[in-house]
Amino acid sequence: MLTSFSRCLCLVLMALMVAVHGFRLPTNMAQRHHITSRFSLLKPHTRSLATMPTVVAPLRSDYLEDLPVSNKGPPVQWGALGTWVVATALQFATITAVMAFMETAFIKLNASKQVSLWVVRAFFAFMSLRSRVFSILDNSRPSVEKEERKRILKKRPSWMPPAKAFPVIWISIGVLRTIASSLIYQTTNTLLAPALLALILHLSIGDTWNTITNVEDRQGASVPGVFLVWLSVVNAVVQFYNTLPLAGKVLAPSAVWITVANVLVFSIWRLNGSEPMYPFRKREE
Repeated sequence: MLTSFSRCLCLVLMALMVAVHGFRLPTNMAQRHHITSRFSLLKPHTRSLATMPTVVAPLRSDYLEDLPVSNKGPPVQWGALGTWVVATALQFATITAVMAFMETAFIKLNASKQVSLWVVRAFFAFMSLRSRVFSILDNSRPSVEKEERKRILKKRPSWMPPAKAFPVIWISIGVLRTIASSLIYQTTNTLLAPALLALILHLSIGDTWNTITNVEDRQGASVPGVFLVWLSVVNAVVQFYNTLPLAGKVLAPSAVWITVANVLVFSIWRLNGSEPMYPFRKREE
């Protein structure tokens, strides 16, 4: 029984070798005996190898072409995704804690409304342009020179604004954010108003997206990332408008610009190969 089982096992192994390497088992008896005699499990044998069926495989080197092609992309890099979520949450929580501390300080120091207002204005002016200092990620913005080099290496839509226009646009957006936030504070007399917290959430998401796009250069993940930035700014504009319509109107151009940024990011992604829209480990990593 053991000998019969050993023969069957060897035949299965030979069949697998034929399927993998793509050769034809020799039909000549001497050649066959030379091959099978190399497997000691076949000795001693009582049956003639001539009665065994010949295993034939097509003589092709391109047989892999007939195999189904997988549509799956590279595996998700869950570590990167988790880092982005945690970093965004920590940044939002840290800035909220600072705002709560400021509000407590105003009360304990019995600061006048005028003094508090100027402090709040300075705070939101700083936050509008440098909120990334509260992030654990590298949120450094690209310089004009770096952006010019990227335009050479990667395709950009013809309607994309010149690199020198981006600092002007973001400074203008920062001024509008500061004015709108001051109006909300004057109306609610608290730094913890839902509208102001919505703006802080928007800034935190935007800083993380900047890391994904400009620091880590993930064009695919940048597409859903900038969409989340757009959702957060729309939420902030709605919250501002519901609190004070004028403040919502002042902040609205920020939503318009982020809308343009969504179209721009999607166009760059489409022009440069359309990599998967999720984080994955690149070869150079």
